[in-house]
Amino acid sequence: ESQSAVEPFNQKLINVDRGKLLARADAEKETEFRRYRETSDGISLRSRPGLPNTLFIANSDEHNDYGYSEESAENRRLMMDKRFRKLQTAEQNLPLPVLHGPDKADVTWVGWGSTLGPMLDAMKLLSEQNISVNLVRPVILEPFPSDFIKASLRQAKTTVLIENNSQGQLGGLIREKTGFEIGYQLLKYDGRPFFPDEIASGVKSFIT
Repeated sequence: ESQSAVEPFNQKLINVDRGKLLARADAEKETEFRRYRETSDGISLRSRPGLPNTLFIANSDEHNDYGYSEESAENRRLMMDKRFRKLQTAEQNLPLPVLHGPDKADVTWVGWGSTLGPMLDAMKLLSEQNISVNLVRPVILEPFPSDFIKASLRQAKTTVLIENNSQGQLGGLIREKTGFEIGYQLLKYDGRPFFPDEIASGVKSFIT
């Protein structure tokens, strides 16, 4: 829900990976297609409407590996385990959080989303005052990168959560997933974005 300017890019260089998609030639050989077939990574081959020898089934109820409704306890456990294996597979391929600034700093901030720009500008303001700051910024929140966040925050001297909401929601998620309690919170929830000088002065009040 934001706009930004980017450098022009060559669309011919973009490779669209559609994942485990059943090819027509393979569909023509199919004798018993199971849309939700059990797999080690939790991801099954997808069919497409119109392919021969396959049914394209999208079922909002619990289903068996063919895609038909099946609510037995045994099937429910199998399908739930399969879905969570899919999350584990995704976690191995998703981007890790980003550490902005030096590896070690006087203060470590935690924030994400639209607060990034003001936080980076505030880091420059504080560096001019000889206060070193780094920023731990999660990119993906589910599945949550617990190991990276835990390792980054445990070696920090002072931690400050910076969020544009009244509850410190990211801080609560970090506490739930890692057990780490961030030392200070700088929250703004009047419907306006943070300004860099607000962040700089707010953080200084915690450490001076």
